[in-house]
Amino acid sequence: MSPKFSALLVLIILEKAESALRPVVTFNPNWDKIFSTESLTMTCNVRSSIPADMIYTWYKDNKWKNTEQSIVIINAKTGDSGNYRCKGTKTDISDPVRLDVSNDYVILQAPLYVHEGDNVTLKCHHYPTYSGGQTIFYKDNTVIRDWGSDPELHIYNINLAGSKGYKCTKKVPYSEYSGEASIPMKEPFTQSEIIMTPNQMTEGDNMTLNCHTVRSELIPDTGLEFAFYRDGQNVQEFSLFNQYEVQSAETKHSGTYSCKVTFSTNKLTRSSKELYIQIQELFSKPKIEMIPVLVSEGNQMILKCNTIVIRNNTELQFAFYKNIQKIQEFNSSHQYVVPSPHLEDSGNYYCEVRSLKSNVKKKSEELKVDLQGNTKFFIILIPLALGILLLLVAILVTLFICSKRRSSVKPQEPTTEGFNTSSDCDVQPEITYSILAMYPMPQDAPVTTKENHENNVIYAVMNPKSRRQPAPDPDCIYQNI
Repeated sequence: MSPKFSALLVLIILEKAESALRPVVTFNPNWDKIFSTESLTMTCNVRSSIPADMIYTWYKDNKWKNTEQSIVIINAKTGDSGNYRCKGTKTDISDPVRLDVSNDYVILQAPLYVHEGDNVTLKCHHYPTYSGGQTIFYKDNTVIRDWGSDPELHIYNINLAGSKGYKCTKKVPYSEYSGEASIPMKEPFTQSEIIMTPNQMTEGDNMTLNCHTVRSELIPDTGLEFAFYRDGQNVQEFSLFNQYEVQSAETKHSGTYSCKVTFSTNKLTRSSKELYIQIQELFSKPKIEMIPVLVSEGNQMILKCNTIVIRNNTELQFAFYKNIQKIQEFNSSHQYVVPSPHLEDSGNYYCEVRSLKSNVKKKSEELKVDLQGNTKFFIILIPLALGILLLLVAILVTLFICSKRRSSVKPQEPTTEGFNTSSDCDVQPEITYSILAMYPMPQDAPVTTKENHENNVIYAVMNPKSRRQPAPDPDCIYQNI
């Protein structure tokens, strides 16, 4: 707390203490003017409880006069006019009040104390030993009421601008006389001011706002009510309590604050100036991350709760949750480690951070963790599958090349000479021809092929074009021996 603010707070406390012990002089009847020969009682009122041994001292025009709580003036004289003050034992001296004692024919009487917003009665009073006639009231030399002999004028909800310039005239008994009055206005309370304690706020601090005003000595403690507002919205309704408190303040409590004070008697209300209050962060909102980003079953998983400490020397603790259930109590470690996670460790995780001293808590967003199955088998299987696939491709390529080569060779024209053709054959097979030469040869003769030998055997075999076609009829086999 700054020295300047401390001094201001001390002054406020002293001022309130003094005002609570400052007496107030009141008149009965409550008029600031009377005629000579009339009577009046003055009383020294103390708002706090009055000790039995209280001693009072009165002063008239700063001269000692009496030691009783009340002074009774009987058959007043013009010499009784003056400024009166009083004090009690161990109290401050009161503010002075003025009494005027007049010998005129007509006076305009006003109450001793008038506060802004009050309903006020003015009395056009004539000397007691005479009879009064028609009364006329004026404001700033303009007639505001002109009828009958009613000596009183009622003013409702008076303000400072309307407190001066009143005058009245009355016939006493046959001549017209006038009296003038300026109403002695007093504020029920001064302009309110909103004060924050302490004057700088951080998350977790207890914040107190005071709506300070100096009330008139005539206003009782229950006469004023206070209300508080943040960003124009009411946060505390009107009550006798002039403080607004926030326990363990958060950043959401930042905003523009003001207060209002109202006088319960006449509903006069005054608003303070606005005060902007910024609640500083202790640490930033945490973020949860997983290392590595993708985790498979059996591999270590690490969750980290990251935050930035804004105010130095702030001790933090961390806790972790899975599917709303706490899995790690608050401690100083910002990590949660699962050495060998299983599929059931999948779920929604988040972390929470709190300050050790002020107990400020902040929660991260949720992180969805989806663990993958074991990959060791797949590590072995994938190269094997690739090898088999490559082998199949190689085989298919080889077969394709061989097929192309066979189709590029032109088949030999078949010889049908010397063969019998059966008309029963409906199938036209693909025929393969073979020549077998059989003839006697000497043992030492060279092996040669003699064409058109009488012992030559020609044998033809049918090859179907498709295995789906029916087998050839035996009569379709041609031979010539």
